[in-house]
Amino acid sequence: MSLGHVDDAQFQQFASRVRQKIDSGYVKQELGKSAKNIGNYSLQVLKKGTPTKSGNLKRSWTAEGPSYGGFTGWTVKLINNAEYASFVESGHRQKVGRYVKAIDKRLVRDWVPGQFYMRKGVAAIQHEMPKLVTDGLWVLKDLFE
Repeated sequence: MSLGHVDDAQFQQFASRVRQKIDSGYVKQELGKSAKNIGNYSLQVLKKGTPTKSGNLKRSWTAEGPSYGGFTGWTVKLINNAEYASFVESGHRQKVGRYVKAIDKRLVRDWVPGQFYMRKGVAAIQHEMPKLVTDGLWVLKDLFE
């Protein structure tokens, strides 16, 4: 019993065009450029939004990558290795009445609210993401129209 004949010539042409772009390394190269653009922009946004007292927290930002992993795809790691970065981001408890020599005062609040500079930065980065993709990747859009 036959359900009919399907002509997949157009699909095969499309698949061939996509395969040529992938096999040439063009897609991987353009994805790498885009990942680098996104990483550089993200680092700038996070540094700009980081609260400053001494400047150490802002100076502690670094970026690693981009790198490509088979299961994870393209990755750019943004790292802040200041020990107190998470406390400034999310807030922290403190012992009321404790004397802190650095500020020459006793603590009066049991909770210091977070600044959420990373959370705010991620939202700004996501908003700008389409602009950070290289022109070379937008050329691939023609394959799907």
